Amino acid sequence: MRRLLIGLAILGLGALLVWAKVGQGQAGVKVDLVKAEKGTLKHSVLASGKLAYREQVQLRSEVSGIVKQVLVEEGDHVKKGQLLLALDPQSYQAQVDAQTAYVNQSRIAIERQQSYLETLGRQVDRKVALHAKGLLDTDAFETAKSELTLAKIDLQNKEQALNQAQAELDRVKELLAKTRFIAPMDGVVTAVDVKVGETVIPGTTNIVGSSLMTLADTSAILTEVEVDEADIAGVKLGQDADIYAVAFPDTALAGKVESIATTARQAVGRQGMSFKVKILLDDLKGKAIRPGMSCRAEIFTQTAKDVLLVPLEAVRYDADDKPFAMSVKDGIAHRVALGLGLSDDTQQVVTQGLAEGEQLVRGPARALKGLKDGDKVAANG
Repeated sequence: MRRLLIGLAILGLGALLVWAKVGQGQAGVKVDLVKAEKGTLKHSVLASGKLAYREQVQLRSEVSGIVKQVLVEEGDHVKKGQLLLALDPQSYQAQVDAQTAYVNQSRIAIERQQSYLETLGRQVDRKVALHAKGLLDTDAFETAKSELTLAKIDLQNKEQALNQAQAELDRVKELLAKTRFIAPMDGVVTAVDVKVGETVIPGTTNIVGSSLMTLADTSAILTEVEVDEADIAGVKLGQDADIYAVAFPDTALAGKVESIATTARQAVGRQGMSFKVKILLDDLKGKAIRPGMSCRAEIFTQTAKDVLLVPLEAVRYDADDKPFAMSVKDGIAHRVALGLGLSDDTQQVVTQGLAEGEQLVRGPARALKGLKDGDKVAANG
């Protein structure tokens, strides 16, 4: 009896499996369907970099000295021409005073020489008249002419000395002026690197001068990204871009390509060559975007509007590398040859072979791989 019950159970299970298989065959292969729809597709180039103010100026000292005044603090708004910082001018003022006195002495010496030259000229004129009448010997006459010539040369020397003294005065005045640091533009003080009483030094060939403070125009922010040399050919001025700051990874900040470097370089931490591309942000969307933040940029190099789009998973390739898709009509799969256009990471533009609203098999991948023209299909879910 027990064996009979076991045998009946096995027969019942087999019948159930056969019935399920027959039912599945009638319904068709279970697949995921998707419609071909019109939309916009943007082909993009990805790059990474940092955010920065559009215009930023770092003030450095060209003279050595002790900081006497720091008139602004970090975060202050300043106007062009405003005094920001001053060094102790005492030593430079002393040089100006000394050189001014030397210039004045040179001018007095020239005036004296000019007066002497005029007197000497009148004497020579009288001696010429006497020599013409035979009342003055030739030697005395030649001596007087020689003295006049030497006096003129001496006047030229004094004039050259005045020019040199004036040039030196201009130089020390310039040094004195460089003890006062004036705002070169309207902006915000983003960093103050010195304090009153500290000594600053000028820059030389091998030494970077002391950094005093940094000014920036905070009205505009851009990102400087490194675009790989393999992608730079598609990047053009004015192209749209989406910027994603690390602090706001889900917020796309719109921008436009403002400049493209003309020469490739090897960026820090990169193997190949890349080009620096600057992208000006159009709208910060109320986010607290700060310079120095790391970011990534998606530069849209090509845009296709009002085109037919399908998911990449729906596109297959035959042995000859020709694209096709499996279109579904009345529950039957039909192989359709495709013409393709642009694509991105998720979608493909179809230029030939499909109509808007037409259903395609998207997956699953195993079912799609084995699907043949004329197979019955049924939508999952």
